[in-house]
Amino acid sequence: ERKTAADELAMQPVIKRREELRSAFPEEKITYELEKEVYDIAVLQIKEREISNAEKAEMIMELGLEPKMPLEPILFVKEPTYEGLVKLFGAGHQSLSLCTPEGGEFLGGYGMTQEKKLMMGAGLSKFWDDGEIQRVRAGEGVTQSFNKRLNMGLMFQPGVAQRLIGDPMFKDQGLLSRILPSFPKSRIGERKYVKPTDGDHQKLKKFSDLILRWLRQEPKLKENTNDELDLRTLKLSKEANTRC
Repeated sequence: ERKTAADELAMQPVIKRREELRSAFPEEKITYELEKEVYDIAVLQIKEREISNAEKAEMIMELGLEPKMPLEPILFVKEPTYEGLVKLFGAGHQSLSLCTPEGGEFLGGYGMTQEKKLMMGAGLSKFWDDGEIQRVRAGEGVTQSFNKRLNMGLMFQPGVAQRLIGDPMFKDQGLLSRILPSFPKSRIGERKYVKPTDGDHQKLKKFSDLILRWLRQEPKLKENTNDELDLRTLKLSKEANTRC
C-alpha cells in the first residue's frame, strides 16, 4: 500500500527538525554543565559563610533557579516501553509522537508483551486524558511530570492491526475508545504509475516548509519550567455543539 514511502515523505520536516536539535544538543549540554558548576560553587561558598541559615537561604534564592539540563533531542519513538516513555518525558520535550509505518515494531516490542501490554494501554490512555505522569518506585524514587502530550500514529497491515483492534483487553481497558482507526480500501493491483509533476513537488515542499516552521516555534510553557506546557482550553463553537 506504499505506507512506508508515504510516511517517509510526510516525516521529512520532522526528521530535519530532529537533526537540528541533535546538532545543537552537544553545545547546549556543555553550556549547561559549566553554568551548573558555577551555580554549585556559588551555593557552596554561601553555605560556608558564617551567617545565619535564614541569610544563607536568602542569598541562595537571589542566585535564581538552578540551571536546567537541555532537553533530549528526540521528537518521536517507534517501539517504547511505558517506563521508557516516562523517562523520556522527564528528560525530553513536552510533546512526543509514537509513530511508525511498521506498526508491528510497536506491537511486537517489549512494551507490548503479555506481561507489559496492560500497563502500556493504561499509560497511553493516561497520556490521552491529561498528560500527567506519576511513578513511585523504591529504587528510582518519585517521578512526576505534568501537561505532557503524546501523539500516536501507527500504520499496520490489516491482519497485524487485529492484534490491537481485536484484543478484548484493550477494549475493556479503554484504549480503543481513545484512538481513531482508519481502514482504507486496498488498491493493490489497481494503482498505475503516475510521474510526479513540478506542481506535486512544490506542494510537498510547501507542506514540509509549513510543518518545519511549526516545529521550530517555541511552545508556550508554564512559568519557571522548560518542560511543562501551558495548555489552552479548546471550546466548541455553537455550530459544533449542535452537531455533537
